[in-house]
Amino acid sequence: DSIYKKIILDSVVDVNSDFIAAQSKLATKGLLHFKIKKNKILNTGNILFSENNDAVLKKKTKILYAVTNKNFFNIQFCGVEQYYEFFSNLMFLDSIAKNNDLEILVQIHPSYQNLKTNLIQTFKNLSFSCDNIRINLKKSFVAVSFSSSAIEDSLFSKVPVILLDRWKRYLHFKPKKSSKESVLYYTNKKSEFVNAINKVKKMKKYNFSEYIFEGKSNTNIERVFNKILKFEKNYV
Repeated sequence: DSIYKKIILDSVVDVNSDFIAAQSKLATKGLLHFKIKKNKILNTGNILFSENNDAVLKKKTKILYAVTNKNFFNIQFCGVEQYYEFFSNLMFLDSIAKNNDLEILVQIHPSYQNLKTNLIQTFKNLSFSCDNIRINLKKSFVAVSFSSSAIEDSLFSKVPVILLDRWKRYLHFKPKKSSKESVLYYTNKKSEFVNAINKVKKMKKYNFSEYIFEGKSNTNIERVFNKILKFEKNYV
């Protein structure tokens, strides 16, 4: 897990940059864990993920399942779902949806969107979508993922997240001990997973501030650029 995260960090973060943008508190803690200097980390807030800054008032009925899948020849073997794991999880979710009367919507990764018709025919108790994740999050009271940017899309959209790691292989982020307002859960067993869904369904208050910075993306972008331009002016 730690080795994989370091490999990903090396491929997406230039440690020689003047600033390294951290859109969420999750990202900030990750950078500090890998010894990135604190004065280089620019806590930007959201600048590119889906978002919803309004209170969660509308009753939502769907569970959104969104994971990263890639073709076998273009895959990092720890932090994304293998195609056979994706298929196994669909069987797992199909059974849970049927036995617990749940509406589970699968956000199909672009790598597999050509299989939508086949997936619909195979998994009768699931729904499948190729829509933008922003649209599907508006319908969902919880999101399920393994390792995907959909996790931060969900948190910024004020949708709680369940990390489903049936093979006990990768932990995107270690949640704190759950409370009545928890919005991030880690599960690897069927019973834990169903219990987490039921907890979120009953929630009346949500504490997203533990994981994300508040503020709208358009305001954040303006603030970030002003800070960078001010730095450059002083530097020159």
